[in-house]
Amino acid sequence: MTEDQIRALIESIVTDKFAKMLAPKQGESSMTRKEFCDAEHMSLSTYHKMRKMGLGPEEVTLPGMSFTRITQDARRDWHTRIEEWRRSQASKLERERRSESARTAGKIAIKSALHVTKQNPKPKPQKRR
Repeated sequence: MTEDQIRALIESIVTDKFAKMLAPKQGESSMTRKEFCDAEHMSLSTYHKMRKMGLGPEEVTLPGMSFTRITQDARRDWHTRIEEWRRSQASKLERERRSESARTAGKIAIKSALHVTKQNPKPKPQKRR
């Protein structure tokens, strides 16, 4: 391949990648759950966890269809709600609960006979002089 061909190939790959990243933001079309998760850089399992917590975006199910869509308005509203939740007292309480849970787990781990600090290392042989 010539240098011009390589440059054209790289340019087309970069252009396609950026087009895919920006496509949901530019258009006013609705998205599937997977498209939404890809646009927000999250997994479907995280999406479902957020839905269970009541923090997911509003979904629209079209009559007679078996799939749901997320509109751009719902996505904007979701961003606003997430930002409000992040700043809210519930978020602070959740962070404190997780922190306390981690401290408790650490204390329990230290008391365990299997903890790394309680394992007896093999004595190093002494060097002869």
